[in-house]
Amino acid sequence: MQISLEAGSRRIKEQDAWAKELFPTVHERLKQAAETLPPDSPAQPFVDALTELVQAQADATGFVVLHR
Repeated sequence: MQISLEAGSRRIKEQDAWAKELFPTVHERLKQAAETLPPDSPAQPFVDALTELVQAQADATGFVVLHR
């Protein structure tokens, strides 16, 4: 049981490190993609909401928590 707990803890730390490294790049790509969308696009409300959510996450922790 102890080995399983330690392995789980290690995986979470690895996932956090991966997310912290990757998040800024993905966030920037999302912003760039959102800027290319025409303002009258039917997807605009979704893109606005997603961009706002990701920005709030960036402001709060700087990365997305991936724990399952």
